[in-house]
Amino acid sequence: KALAALPEGNIVVTDVRFPNEVEAAIEAGFTVIRIDIDPEVRKARCVARDGFYDPAPETHISETALLGYNFEHRVDNSESIEESIAAIDAIVFTQEQLFEDAA
Repeated sequence: KALAALPEGNIVVTDVRFPNEVEAAIEAGFTVIRIDIDPEVRKARCVARDGFYDPAPETHISETALLGYNFEHRVDNSESIEESIAAIDAIVFTQEQLFEDAA
């Protein structure tokens, strides 16, 4: 209900954790992109940022509920941030073109 009341234009939702949230976003017209990362890269980045790595949060339902979800778009965030941004930009550009062509 709240998604239907959003203003027009580009909106970024940085975090959805459950299938119902993904489905609501898709139903509202959002392009949903799953950001994946190699587990070893995640560990190394946590250690670099925090000085340690705690695997416990990874087993929480909010971290595992979407593991089997079939996302239309996925980006591997294991490389540089620039490569991830370029991959996201390419998906967004393609979606914008499809939207414009349909209008």
